[in-house]
Order: sequence, then structure tokens, then C-alpha cells
Amino acid sequence: MIVPHFWAESRLQHRAKGRQTTVCRFGWSDTSQEDAQAHADTRVKEAFERILRGEKLDRREFKTPYNGAQGIPIREEIVARHADTVITRNTYGARCLNSPNVLFADIDYVYEASPIVALVVGLALLVLAGMGVWTGHSRALSIVSSVVFAINLLVLRNSLFRLARYVKQMAAGGPEQIARQRSPLSWSRTLNGI
Repeated sequence: MIVPHFWAESRLQHRAKGRQTTVCRFGWSDTSQEDAQAHADTRVKEAFERILRGEKLDRREFKTPYNGAQGIPIREEIVARHADTVITRNTYGARCLNSPNVLFADIDYVYEASPIVALVVGLALLVLAGMGVWTGHSRALSIVSSVVFAINLLVLRNSLFRLARYVKQMAAGGPEQIARQRSPLSWSRTLNGI
């Protein structure tokens, strides 16, 4: 992880056949602004020569999220340094922790509405629709009740499957426990004897 203190920008322009070519590149250094400028000048000359030879390169160097992936360091204001850890301020003004020794994990697990409630509602609708079918006063009401009855059978079936999945999940310790069991972190703890 490279988070340099000094930054500089260099540009080269070339006009040929009525067309102007402008190439911009950044340079960086931890020692001085002059070193950063020399690095920018070297990088822009190299890119400029490659473009004039016909290579398809970007004319400008844009900031990319999670810099460092393309060999360009993080171009943000440094707020503080603590050994290998650097706190920077991004373009939104937020402070960002840049550290080679930290892991942040976002574990998502699904929380669904209680399947028991869905089951009770499905059964109630099933009973009401069934009563409409058997006590139908008119043919139209009987047809509508039959359709509602069929739909409620599907809802009831889905509710039963959800209830079975919920019971199985709770028997395994709940969504948190299942996520911990699947976590590579728990595997590494086991391997390392932590």
C-alpha cells in the first residue's frame, strides 16, 4: 500500500496536422515536491511517446476507486500516519483508514417475516375461501372463491416450506451461527488454534 505525501502533475502537448494532443500524468514522492515533479515528468514523457507511436492510452489519469489496483497510489490528503497505517480524507470529506493489516467483513443474512404469522394468515384465508366455495350463493362468487382457494393453497404451501426452513435454521443455531460456521475467519482460527 503506497500513500505518498507529495503529488505533482505534468503535461505535454503536441500539434500535428491541425490536431493537438495533450497528455497529463501524475507523479508522487514521499521525500519532496521536486521528486514528485520529476516522477510526473518522466511518466508523462513515457506515456506521450507511446501515444505518438499509436498506442491507445488514456490522455488523462483519472482517480479510480480503491487506488493501487492499477499501480497508481492513493491520491488523497493524508490526515495522519501511524507506522503502516495511514488515515486519508477522500473527495467526500470522509476519513478513510488505509491499512495492510485489517479486515472488514460485511456478512448478510436474511431475516424474513415470521413464517408462523404467514402460516396463520394463509390458513385463515384458506378457510374463508373454502367456505365461499362450499356455500357459494352464486356461480360468479363460487368461481372467484375457487380461484382464491387455489391461490391460498399455493401461499399455504410456500408458508409451510418457509416454516420448515425457519425451524431448520433455528435448530442450527440461527442465521448468526450459520454465518459463523461458514466464515473463512472461523476456519483460520481453527487452523491457527485461536
